[in-house]
Amino acid sequence: MSIRRIAALLGVMLVLGASPAVAQAAIPAPDDDPFYAVPANVAGLANGTIMRSRPIAATAESVPMPATSWQLLYKTVDNTGAATATVTTVMVSSVPWIPSPPN
Repeated sequence: MSIRRIAALLGVMLVLGASPAVAQAAIPAPDDDPFYAVPANVAGLANGTIMRSRPIAATAESVPMPATSWQLLYKTVDNTGAATATVTTVMVSSVPWIPSPPN
């Protein structure tokens, strides 16, 4: 990673770390969050079908990440081949990419 990229990342982290904290609702455990519930019709869906999505505020060690983020619940199969669902997080950076100079 280049010095410029590290300096830019540190600058963003310092600005975000100096921002006032925003009160957030407690995040429920997956067992208590209806977002994670596997729909009854999951077996009839194609693998990869997105069944639910929601925007989230992604953080790292309680520091907001400079990105627009979503959680996606999608159809997959477990290790026995049974239909189920799982969740992934998609993050789109709001910080422009700074390419490294060629070596």
